[in-house]
Amino acid sequence: MSLSLSRMLFSLLLFALMVATTPFAAEGLLLASSSIEQCDRVGTDNSLPCEKKLVVTLSVDSDQAEDVEEFVILRDAVDKTKGTGEEHVEFQPIRLTTSKSRVQYSYPLFYERNFNAKPYEEEITTELVGCDDTFSPKATCGLAMDTAGRPIPYSQGFCCRCGPCQLLGLCPVGSRGLQVCDIFRGAALASCLRFGELWYSGYSMGSATIWYRLSVKLTTDSQNNSKTKEAVFELGPDVLSGSSAEFGAWVSLIGDFVPAELPLVLSNKMLFIPSSPRIHERVLAGQKEWLILDKHHVSMQGRDCNKVGVSYEAFSGQGSRCQLIRGSCLADQLEDYRSSDLAVEARGGRGKYLARFFGDFVVNNVNNSRTRLSYWMRGSLATMLTVVISADRLQYLVSVSPGEIVSAVMSKSTVEESSRDGSVSVIVRNIGHVTAQYTLGVGNCSGNVFPIMAQTLSLRPRGTVIRSFDLNIQDVAEERIVQCDVTLRDAKGAITDKKILKFRVTSKVLTNDTQGGNAPTGGGASVDGQAPPACSRCEWYKISCFLIHGCWWQPLVYVLIAIAILLGIYYFFGLSSRSSEPKLHVVH
Repeated sequence: MSLSLSRMLFSLLLFALMVATTPFAAEGLLLASSSIEQCDRVGTDNSLPCEKKLVVTLSVDSDQAEDVEEFVILRDAVDKTKGTGEEHVEFQPIRLTTSKSRVQYSYPLFYERNFNAKPYEEEITTELVGCDDTFSPKATCGLAMDTAGRPIPYSQGFCCRCGPCQLLGLCPVGSRGLQVCDIFRGAALASCLRFGELWYSGYSMGSATIWYRLSVKLTTDSQNNSKTKEAVFELGPDVLSGSSAEFGAWVSLIGDFVPAELPLVLSNKMLFIPSSPRIHERVLAGQKEWLILDKHHVSMQGRDCNKVGVSYEAFSGQGSRCQLIRGSCLADQLEDYRSSDLAVEARGGRGKYLARFFGDFVVNNVNNSRTRLSYWMRGSLATMLTVVISADRLQYLVSVSPGEIVSAVMSKSTVEESSRDGSVSVIVRNIGHVTAQYTLGVGNCSGNVFPIMAQTLSLRPRGTVIRSFDLNIQDVAEERIVQCDVTLRDAKGAITDKKILKFRVTSKVLTNDTQGGNAPTGGGASVDGQAPPACSRCEWYKISCFLIHGCWWQPLVYVLIAIAILLGIYYFFGLSSRSSEPKLHVVH
């Protein structure tokens, strides 16, 4: 490689390092261009084939349309065989255009197990000695079986019987034990763990990676009935370079600028996707019903009460279980977290557990291989690439078009400070005649609003787009009106439209929550069940079992059978004795 090429590439590299550390490089830009002499070293021979090349370094922003900017690459030559030998030769210009998809943050998913949406307690009232919680098929609750047909330990539930706690009034109000000292309902109660109809598949998530597709297109117009030449390079994190012998060009993806919006850290959380039954409305609803919870809310082995994944061992192993309220150990399930978020959403706020409150999520297959979880980046991510091509000069064309802000609306007219409820939705329209790029920002706020990252967007003529911004308000001592500027800038940074957004901010409401402020939410559920008749659980030969459970008709049947047998024996032997007696004949 020649000395001039080495110096040039070093300069470009130094410039790239300086620019790449700038976190707010938002728009597609021409970063540098220079004419160099490229020499290919293919052996130890000092004779190096060299060729004049044009090196162009540029950036391409996320969701950038193809017609936003264009580079016209020109070649110069002189025909020394004609006339004065100084006649210029005209070559067809080469047009270079770029485009880029929206950027996704992708997470690999690792399946853990399925989780029930809402386990609940079934209570079966029995006689005092009619409740059986032994690990046997005759248990009042029955035994649950695993996929191999083996009984699951602790699935027999537990029994609560009328005792001193109930008789002396020591059991808390609403406890299981208070229900079993009712002569009209029974003197024992079996508590059984049951599972609801809906199941979720649970996944752990790996570290985030950036995913997008960047297209570089080289074209020449047709000339003298010749076909149009075209070369398209599809680049991305998995394809970093490409070349075209026809154009004498190669393209290299250098890297990405530091984004203003860093990816969510989800390695300490789990994703729950409704999975069964397949025709359930939540399964069919897709991403709208996904949940994301911290791992400390989940019990993978099912041995912890009041956690997602609670199972038989935790339920049966509760301490003082008969003195606890109905549904104890079954709080804070997937259904409870979902209901909590829906209640917040109904009041105009943003929840904490449904995935749609984290971002715009989607599950996709990358190269038809491993399933990944992805969400669309809201902000900008510019990618730097270098194009080396046989050319002499460069023209840089930028599309500039006026735009307007159609509307800017707050999700709530009144926002509480330090809450997740503040968000603004902005609709933007391109009112010009060419496809162009814009920058949309919300800022210059009068209150203590956390800095908001601007977003770039590309729009075709008369096209519209909706963008959302989260507003985080902090340190508000009293209720006040806050206003922010919503600004739309064109491709050259000029303001093309502006609107003023006003909303009311209130100070945060302090609460002690479950430490004295409010009762806990998301409690466990219980339903009343019905035990099979106690008489049917007695072996046919155990007369004492029938008598204890008040099953009088079975002993009566046995007595009647015994009487019938005795009568039969008596009748049989009576006839036999009469037939064997000597007959007396009287002789007159």
